Amino acid sequence: LQGVSPAKKWGFDFKPYQESIQNMLEQECDLSKEAHELLLWNEYLKGVNGVKVPRVFDQYINEAAYIQEFVLGKTAKEIEINCQPNQKRQLAEKLVYSFLLLVLKHGKMQGDSNFGNFLFDPIKQEVTYLDLGQVIHFSDKFRKTLLNAISMRINEERFDTLSFFEGLGFDVKKLEPIEERLDLLITILLEPILANKPVNLRNWSYKKEIDTLLGDEKWWFRSAGGTDFFLFMKGFLGLKNLLNLWNVNLNWNQVVKEVISQHQLRTEKIKPFEGRSEIDQARFHGKNIQVRVMDGTSERVKLTMPFMTIFDLDSFIDDEIQKLIQKEGYDLETIIKEALSDGGKPKEIINICKKQKTYKVSIV
Repeated sequence: LQGVSPAKKWGFDFKPYQESIQNMLEQECDLSKEAHELLLWNEYLKGVNGVKVPRVFDQYINEAAYIQEFVLGKTAKEIEINCQPNQKRQLAEKLVYSFLLLVLKHGKMQGDSNFGNFLFDPIKQEVTYLDLGQVIHFSDKFRKTLLNAISMRINEERFDTLSFFEGLGFDVKKLEPIEERLDLLITILLEPILANKPVNLRNWSYKKEIDTLLGDEKWWFRSAGGTDFFLFMKGFLGLKNLLNLWNVNLNWNQVVKEVISQHQLRTEKIKPFEGRSEIDQARFHGKNIQVRVMDGTSERVKLTMPFMTIFDLDSFIDDEIQKLIQKEGYDLETIIKEALSDGGKPKEIINICKKQKTYKVSIV
């Protein structure tokens, strides 16, 4: 509808977010709550090397004030200017480790993750969380669902996507029209954690990938979402901004494995959604992108790449093939969107002949 905001068009309900903001404001105004969170987080972070919160003197806590120890350290921007890449990476690893531990074990997250709410000591390699005036509390169901999904995906195990999103608080009835694309959507959202290699979050183009996959239906997805999920994403993106400032490469996959192992987090299989007795393998996207060049019956080129390269296919398809595609009346952007319209299931997406040569690109 022309002139109608996406939120109204897709039935986005702001009430849960308004309630959440109201709760956070009430929490900010009562300093005794922040002080008690600091006491709790001190217990959560015991035994985590190089991560802490300021000590609170609990005999002086009330609604209007509390007293904590004075902490020395450098700001995130000072670390960016004055520290070596290795120092930044080590501090970033401690920050990510504690972030994942707090979410996956304790169901907590710092809701206001601006740069001023952290201090860093590059010599001692210490991270200090300063301001806990806004703490997001996740339900145990949300925490367990996220933990179980990460564990299963790392182990390359499939799970029912509707069950996953229901566990995160989504309205699964709303998700049914886009169900076949949900598996790929999960891969996009968990991409930094699933990639078992150093990742620079500056290169994580999740917005572009979601737009390509869902188009305007991204608003339908958001309208179905639970408050916890989008508050989690807000906090995660705050952390992303800090890591982007430092321009670090970090293997999130290894860090989350360490958190699960060292803290003996109990993981379970995600059970299929109510009324679905087994997982339908047809709902899942392919694993790889395969490029082949045939000269007659002889195979001259066979290149296999990770599935997510489909979003940057123009970087891997040479200019000659792109020109042939255009001559056929297509463009790569349209081909990619059509290939993902069913969630990226295995199929051939390009087959072009020129004289004796045949160029094929497939999802396998």
